[in-house]
Amino acid sequence: MSRNLFGVVFCAIVPAVLADGEAVKLEEPVHAGSQVKTKLHLVLRGTIQVDKKDLNVAGQALLVYPERVLSVDTDGTASEVARFYEDARAKFVLGQTEDPRQIRSDMRLALGHSTDTGLELWSPSGPFSSDEAELIQDVLDTTQLPAFLPKKEVKKGDKWEPTQKAQMRACDLEEFVTSTIECTLKELTEEQAIIGVNGKIHGLAFGSEVKSNVEATLTFDREEQLITKVQWKQIDSRAPSPVSPAGAYEATIEIERSAGESPNLADNAIAKFHAKAGDAELLLSFEDPKKRFRFLHDRRWHVTLMENDRAILRRLVGREMVSQLNITVLAENKNIADLTAEQLQTMIIQAGDIKIDEIVRSEDLQSDGPFQVRVVRAKGTKGNVQLVQRHYIARDSSGRQLLFSFLTEPDHEADLGDNDLVVVQSLDFAGKTASKQTTGAK
Repeated sequence: MSRNLFGVVFCAIVPAVLADGEAVKLEEPVHAGSQVKTKLHLVLRGTIQVDKKDLNVAGQALLVYPERVLSVDTDGTASEVARFYEDARAKFVLGQTEDPRQIRSDMRLALGHSTDTGLELWSPSGPFSSDEAELIQDVLDTTQLPAFLPKKEVKKGDKWEPTQKAQMRACDLEEFVTSTIECTLKELTEEQAIIGVNGKIHGLAFGSEVKSNVEATLTFDREEQLITKVQWKQIDSRAPSPVSPAGAYEATIEIERSAGESPNLADNAIAKFHAKAGDAELLLSFEDPKKRFRFLHDRRWHVTLMENDRAILRRLVGREMVSQLNITVLAENKNIADLTAEQLQTMIIQAGDIKIDEIVRSEDLQSDGPFQVRVVRAKGTKGNVQLVQRHYIARDSSGRQLLFSFLTEPDHEADLGDNDLVVVQSLDFAGKTASKQTTGAK
C-alpha cells in the first residue's frame, strides 16, 4: 500500500518526460481578439562615457499590461494591438542624478502598429511625453515572442533561427547587420518546453552601432499554447551617436505572461479607436523641468540636454543628424518689435554660441494667437561647420520669452522641412497655445 501511494505521489509531482526522439509542434496561435497579460521587469546596469569619463548608470522598470491583438501580420505575429498599462514606471540613476518615470493615469490606454523598426505606440488621450514613449517602447517587444518558436516540428536538442524581425525587435534594434542567435529545444515534457536562446547580434539603434550578446530561456506551456515565462539577459556595447553616448550595459528582463481578457480592452472600450496612427497622433510632448512651457514634436527629435533654462534636441533621419534645436529661456521683454536687428543678433549669438555671417530675413510672423513671434533666418557657422539658421523668438503677453534656434547644414535643410513650424506652432506657455497661422516663416 505504502509503495503504491508513493508511486502515485511521485508520478503526480514529476512531469512526464517525452522520448528524446519524439518530434512536436510548438506554436503560439495569434489571432485578432486574442489577449495576453504581460508583466515585465527590467534591471539595467552599466556605464556611459561623458566627457571622456565613465559614468555609472543603473535602473529598474516595471510594465504590467494586458494586450489585445487587433490584426495579424503575414508572419503570424501581431501587426496592430491595444494595451492598457496597469502599471508603467521606472527609476534610473545616472551618476548621482535620479530620473524617475511613470506613465500618467489618463495615458494608460495605448494603441500600436508594427513598423519596419518596431512597435509604434500612441495614446488616444493625447501625446505621450518622450519619457513615457521611451518607458513603454524602448524595451523587449513582446509581440515578437511567438516568432522565437520553431516553424516546424522539433525534438529535444534541435536548433533553429528566429526571424530577423524578431531578433531586432527583442534586442531593440532599428537596423540589422549580422547575427548568430539561435534557439535550442533544451527540455521537453508533456506539460512544457524549455527553449534556450543564445548568440550575438550586431545592428544599429538611434544612430548608434550596437553589438549585443544574448542569453535567454523561454518556457512554453504546451496546454495553453503560450510562452508563459522569459528570462532574458543582454549585454550591449554601444558606440557613440549624435543622440546617445558610448556605453556598455547589462540588461536582465523577466517576463510573465498569461491568457485572459481585460474589461479595459473590451469591444466597447476600444471600438472607436484605430491602431494605425497618423502623423499628428504620433507627436510627442516636451515640457521644461519648471513646467513653464511645452510644445509638440515628431519622433525623429531626441532630447539630448534638459536643464532649467535651456534644452537641446537633435533630429535623426536614419543614421544621420540633420538638425539641432537649441531652446533658451530669455529674460523678459515687453515687446519683440522694439528690439533692433543688432539686439536680436546679439541674443541669438550669446544663447547658441554661434556665428552669424548674414541675416537673410527678419520679420514678425502674422499671428491670430496670444504670442508675438519674430523669425530670423540667417547663415553662419559653428566652429568650422556652415549652418542654415532658423531662429524664432516667442513672447507671450506677460513678457516671457523663448528662443528656438534650428541649426542645419545646407545639405540637410530639406530634411528639416517644416518641422520647425510644427514645434513653434504648438508652443504653449502655461495654457496659452501659439497660433496655427505663421506666415512668412519660409
